[in-house]
Amino acid sequence: MRLGYEASRVQNWAATTSCRGHHVICIAVVVLLAIATCALGEEPPDAGTQQEEENTGQDFTKPLSRLDVRYKYQQVTGDLNLHMGTLRLDKPFVLGGGRQLSTRFDLPILHTNVPSRDNTDGDYETGLGDSLMQALLISPPIGRGAAAFGTQVILPTGTEDHFGAGGSLRLRRRCA
Repeated sequence: MRLGYEASRVQNWAATTSCRGHHVICIAVVVLLAIATCALGEEPPDAGTQQEEENTGQDFTKPLSRLDVRYKYQQVTGDLNLHMGTLRLDKPFVLGGGRQLSTRFDLPILHTNVPSRDNTDGDYETGLGDSLMQALLISPPIGRGAAAFGTQVILPTGTEDHFGAGGSLRLRRRCA
């Protein structure tokens, strides 16, 4: 399989778009969809046999396996716009003893005309934002609730400066 282009095609194409960013986006989308296909195959068994409310996934102590495509629009100022699509994969794993490990992966894809060091003319550019990985360890049910703790890791995958946090890895604690 050949992944390259002729030199003249690359130069012409790179003059109008970010060559590196488009390849990264395509590869990331294919990888995420492959992971989602494998990960969404099985649901964790229900913890209880009692009749419960419909689980919409909003309760973090009752995670669902799902793949979401989210969209957000923001008018920054005047004619400056930000369009953000996010592929989100949530996958819980049953650990035994009533405990679960809930995982999440977010891959944001941005399209904006906000000027920056990489885009001084304010042209529309498309690329990846910083991706997020999260793992939460969820306790066995305690009465009507449960407790959880874990971490989020924000990876510097932004293809341009204004699509991420400038190349720094960030960690966030999570507990509830």
